[in-house]
Amino acid sequence: MPRFTDKEREEIQQLLLSEGERLFSAFGLKKLVVDDIAKAANISKGSFYNFYQSKEHLFIVIHFKLQGQVFSEINDIICEEKLRPKEIARKVILLLLDKFNQYPILRNMDVSTYFYLRRKLPENLFNAHTIDDEAFFQSLSKYGVVFKKPISIITKALQALYGVSREYLDDDDYVNIINIFIDGIIEQVN
Repeated sequence: MPRFTDKEREEIQQLLLSEGERLFSAFGLKKLVVDDIAKAANISKGSFYNFYQSKEHLFIVIHFKLQGQVFSEINDIICEEKLRPKEIARKVILLLLDKFNQYPILRNMDVSTYFYLRRKLPENLFNAHTIDDEAFFQSLSKYGVVFKKPISIITKALQALYGVSREYLDDDDYVNIINIFIDGIIEQVN
């Protein structure tokens, strides 16, 4: 296995993240193979495994990174506004939907991808995703957003909301379904 300098490792790491995002966005998680990612990063398949355990591992790292950026952007937006807790919760949910639609990797996290990742990734790595979601929604308490149900339940409800597929729905049905979900979640805010 080749040895990389710290600078080379950092450059390859950034290239894997950027090329991985581009390739996953273009081909999806299941159709993409490690050989394609390694080739795009100009490294061998064996070298890829010095950075990630699998393509699923790279995918979830990219997903976490983008999701963290979205959470940060939303936090910056809502900290400047003076809204009541239920208004904040509604705005956050709508902003998340909007922001997630900007990134194909986030937008395409459907139920089948979710269960595929659950099967393929080590449990601790997969569960870290839910912990990040929970931490973000727990952080809304600083704005007075306190949920009646446990954050773990709210997080799962929101994951279900973001998993609603537009593929089989016309625009009106999609909007109505999303609003039913959001109204139900907002009712859980004290």
